Amino acid sequence: MKFASISAILGVAALTDAKLGKESRRLVAENAGAYHTDAFEQLAELYAEEMPKSQLDLMMDISDISASYCPEGDAACRSNAYKATMQRFHAGTTSGADLVYPENMDSNIKASIDKAFEAISKLDGNNVDSVVEELGAIQNEISDMSGVNAVQQMIGVAALSVGQESASYWTKTYQEENHPFKRFLNTNFNEKRETQLVWSDVFPLQYDMIIAADMAGAIEYSITQVDADATLIFNFPNLVLSLIAGAIPASANMAFNSTSF
Repeated sequence: MKFASISAILGVAALTDAKLGKESRRLVAENAGAYHTDAFEQLAELYAEEMPKSQLDLMMDISDISASYCPEGDAACRSNAYKATMQRFHAGTTSGADLVYPENMDSNIKASIDKAFEAISKLDGNNVDSVVEELGAIQNEISDMSGVNAVQQMIGVAALSVGQESASYWTKTYQEENHPFKRFLNTNFNEKRETQLVWSDVFPLQYDMIIAADMAGAIEYSITQVDADATLIFNFPNLVLSLIAGAIPASANMAFNSTSF
């Protein structure tokens, strides 16, 4: 089963096109990662002139954006978006090493996801294209598996989609001198004078950790939601929204170092 077929099943393209209604590369939802990119571009526009005044403000802004992807009138989906943000911020940083898989996790899917985290750990500002290419190959690897749990397969494919978009997005973001997020992160890091850290010291470490947090948050929260609501296995679009609702705050919690507010 090819990834394009999984995308059709998930309905990601239809959901995103209906929600956003614009013709733009960033808004063409070929996979679940399109939500990640769009969410952070919305957040960047919001913070272009004024940064959030508190961690709670940041969390509410992220929740509002995540909830905006829900179908109109779906109160449960919107509530889940706010719950996901609160949980992912309070859970702290999650990486591939911290990820706890369910006991029934398919060993082949798990091995591919572990391989993806290993690829991400090698990410720096100079090899993003090759890492994204490797993540894409692993995504296809999971997509082509047969005889595996369909929900776990979907989660794996969608999480790898997030990983690719995250790597591309954060690379571009960090390299833009006047990007609102860069100013945000510089402010936070500079406040930690006692560590004598400068941006060039922190960038290589923080960069791959953001991508790992993205993917781990997506996987962990979507698995948790399936455990809590078994009907999600019959509603792939809502499961994708749960996955994205876990990824966005996990990424923000790492990238913005929001505890320093």
